Amino acid sequence: MGEKYELLTSQFASRKDMEKDKKNALTQSELPSSQFASRKDMEKDKKKALTQSELPSSQFASRKDMEKDKKKALTQSELLAPVGDFRNLRAAVEAGADAVYFGIRGFNMRDSARNFSVRNLEKIREICGDVKMYLTLNVVVYDGELKRVEEIVGKVKGKIDAIICWDLAVINLCRKYRIPFHVSTQASVSNVEAAKFYKKLGAERIVLARELSLKQIAKISRVLATCDIHSKKGTNVPSSSCKVECFCHGAMCVAVSGRCFMSQYTTGLSANRGKCTQPCRRAWRVETADAVRPSLGSVRSALPVRSSLGSVRSGLGCENVGVNIKDDSGNEFRLENSRVMSAKDLCALPFIEKMKKAGVRSFKIEGRNRGPEYVSTVVREYRKALDRELSKEEISEGIHNLKKVYHRGFSSGFYLKMPTADDFSFSEHGEQEERKEFVGRVYKFWRKVGAASVLVNTGRLKAGDEVYLISDDIGVRRAVVKSIELEGKRVSVAKKGDDVGVVFGQVVGGRGQVSGVRGQRLGDRLQGVGSRLQVAGGRLQVAGVGCQGSGGRCQVSGVRGQVAEERIGSGTEVYVIRKS
Repeated sequence: MGEKYELLTSQFASRKDMEKDKKNALTQSELPSSQFASRKDMEKDKKKALTQSELPSSQFASRKDMEKDKKKALTQSELLAPVGDFRNLRAAVEAGADAVYFGIRGFNMRDSARNFSVRNLEKIREICGDVKMYLTLNVVVYDGELKRVEEIVGKVKGKIDAIICWDLAVINLCRKYRIPFHVSTQASVSNVEAAKFYKKLGAERIVLARELSLKQIAKISRVLATCDIHSKKGTNVPSSSCKVECFCHGAMCVAVSGRCFMSQYTTGLSANRGKCTQPCRRAWRVETADAVRPSLGSVRSALPVRSSLGSVRSGLGCENVGVNIKDDSGNEFRLENSRVMSAKDLCALPFIEKMKKAGVRSFKIEGRNRGPEYVSTVVREYRKALDRELSKEEISEGIHNLKKVYHRGFSSGFYLKMPTADDFSFSEHGEQEERKEFVGRVYKFWRKVGAASVLVNTGRLKAGDEVYLISDDIGVRRAVVKSIELEGKRVSVAKKGDDVGVVFGQVVGGRGQVSGVRGQRLGDRLQGVGSRLQVAGGRLQVAGVGCQGSGGRCQVSGVRGQVAEERIGSGTEVYVIRKS
């Protein structure tokens, strides 16, 4: 051919030799130690080079180890906490939540919560740090609102980690703006085909319907983990894994996945628009057909009617006595309870390990309308349960702590069996063992001595009282009133109108709290002189020498090591904790 090639050896050769040397030159940069190797060696070294960056401690590892690490990442559990305002946000983050979910005013299923605005997102991110942020846009959306919803979706892009939604119009907007989305429980995903459909649309997660058993959940999660579904070319949604999320704690609605029309009918405020007035939680009376036989045109008279703004009057019935109801065909129901539609709260702590084995990867706590003490307590107890398998004694202690904060009694929901009459609540104002009573506000706080100036607005505050200190800046802290001073004299009781100095002892609830855990997390020990935990100057120390644990950070039962400096200041609310 007469063509000249510049070879690595600066020599001419036959075409066969040239091709061989050219191939060697192209692969030379992939070889270690700048040496040539056989094809078999080259492939081996290339494979090592590609996997080297994935290995821990800059060392090579076997395929078996890599697969093990990959599987661990895929099966890692997430604890997802409800956030209705800034105090709940701080409570959730400091208690150890992996992620939080919250709403924007007007387009979420808890419209009565204080909620947030788009301009709050930067502050939320500052508080959350590496805790993930999920925005709920999970109400029914009408044509006239699509423009506003799109404005919100466009503005939150890059500021949140995912959107929780179920309306296909909102899903399409997430796809358009390339924002990860999670399918809300409002979609009632109850079978494999529905789950595969949403995965094909690009959903990163599906919050399954609440009406499923663990066996049904296991089947869906198994299929989602094994089926390989790719989105259509040009849809702007990449193929991705799709994980299963389920509720583990909190209120349950008597309607299927919360889709109820009762509030709309009785008060004009729709549950499907986040405005539920919860008429199902009220007591109802039942009268015989002979006593009340409404005509077709006057059915409303036999149902609760609005008696004043924000309240519902129950129009029929009999309180807390057994009543038999029969239809013309002889079918009979017996009502043992005046609250015939008020379900107990879900509590999955006793069987949380079964949920893990069923393939649940995100454990969701309900309660955006509940107080920060509820969020803090529930997150802390489930944090322990997700970090390691609890003993029977630890589960019992956890349930005891959960019973202190608001609940309507506990139920396993649909997970273990179909609900029965035992899964309905008898309580009107909850069955919590503790209740909080507002007494006043702090207007000055001296952190070093743990003392505050408190104006008592109502009730009484006594030395020895346990109290909650609550504000947007600190979330919630539980403390003991150590002493009270009024006009320079020590007193045992402060009453309404008193301006007193209060010394608080045992302020707990921040990131430095070790709640019933003796210095261990996942086998890692906190080490230091005396191995004692101290909160000194607002930072968690181990006998003054720091601490060691997983990943070099001090982590105890999911708590993230350092206590931010206390921000107990002007406006912090003081609530006395009473036994119910």
